[in-house]
Amino acid sequence: GGTVSLLSLCLKTFASTHTNTDSQRMADSISFLGYNVLPEVKRAIPLLQKIGPDNLEPILELVLIHLSGDDIEEVQFDSSQRQSGLERPVAAALFTGVFYILRKALRDRVKSPDFNAALEELRVPAPIINVLWKAFHSRRQKLEKSTVDNRMTFPELKDFDWRVDITVSSSAQSMSLRPSILAEMTLSDGNKKQFEMSILRFHQLRYFVAKTLKDMEDLEQLNILKIDS
Repeated sequence: GGTVSLLSLCLKTFASTHTNTDSQRMADSISFLGYNVLPEVKRAIPLLQKIGPDNLEPILELVLIHLSGDDIEEVQFDSSQRQSGLERPVAAALFTGVFYILRKALRDRVKSPDFNAALEELRVPAPIINVLWKAFHSRRQKLEKSTVDNRMTFPELKDFDWRVDITVSSSAQSMSLRPSILAEMTLSDGNKKQFEMSILRFHQLRYFVAKTLKDMEDLEQLNILKIDS
């Protein structure tokens, strides 16, 4: 009986270790482009295999401008397309595909080995990978700053005032003496919001604010949300 139990324990331990190792190896092997590569990227890959760095560079320059938050005018695109020596549909497909590749690399803070490995797996030629990485890496800090500056934000809470009012009477009751809280929020965009709530609602508000702050603190402790500097 003891031998059988020990054997079962060893088998379970081996299976668990083997599964965890395989899962970790599989997670490590997933490229930053993910399991399902975007259709726009898929359309661009065969084109990247056929062109040279000189064809790509004018289109790549447009992509980096757009990643910085600037709009691309049709005149700019036409000029870059002529410089690339590519037909317009080819240039448009390359622009879109390269944009999605670099945007994903920027958001995921991808490093050179992972960037190269992902594109090599898609059979992108080495000279094209080098051109993409050098151009992207040389402007990375500027692109990251632009991403932060251009992100969508909501007004912040600048000031909060409140007072307790006592309702002495109402149309329904001659003597109620019901306390309520009148609050005013001043937002960073200058708007002011006023609202009234009962003591019960005030305590519910305090509870949910505290719970939200605690949930945010717990989330920040997750390894998946930690970004290497």
